[in-house]
Amino acid sequence: MKILVATDGHLDPEATSDLVGRLHTEGDTVVVLTVIDHPGEVLRNFADLGTWKDTDQILGEAGPGATGFGSGGVAASRMSKRNRSMKGQPLTLDTYFIETATRLQASLLGQLEGAGLAVEGKWAPTERRTARTILDVVADENAGILVIGSHGGGRFEGLLGSTVTKLIRQASIPVVLVRS
Repeated sequence: MKILVATDGHLDPEATSDLVGRLHTEGDTVVVLTVIDHPGEVLRNFADLGTWKDTDQILGEAGPGATGFGSGGVAASRMSKRNRSMKGQPLTLDTYFIETATRLQASLLGQLEGAGLAVEGKWAPTERRTARTILDVVADENAGILVIGSHGGGRFEGLLGSTVTKLIRQASIPVVLVRS
């Protein structure tokens, strides 16, 4: 059986590892999934460029406000600081998604591997359809259990987030909540 753990990087690695360890049986595989939301317009603009370019150039061409950081120049500045070691190398969308997922999953993957579990990391892009994307991956992976955090990033502390609520209502497999 596959146990799918969906995370945005905010699951407590120790609590999640403990819970998954109790659900896990010999031969099970744990898949840690990070769904990364993106603004569709940026992706369309990026694809339309047709050639790989430097991050500053891509964001400069995208214009003010294209990335949600404010002006294109501010976004380019922030991203350039993050990519100092990659300066001069092109930024591809796959590189962005892989690096983001790797960063968000690192401590959880390490904790699960340290507990002796067979684990793999995956990522999936989405455009404001996080629950639907997670359910699509559940189906693609033929997962038997879905593990998710109990709280969203909303303003109402103590309530289940909208994505969690949708997953609980729509999943065809058991959904287990990790207190987050």
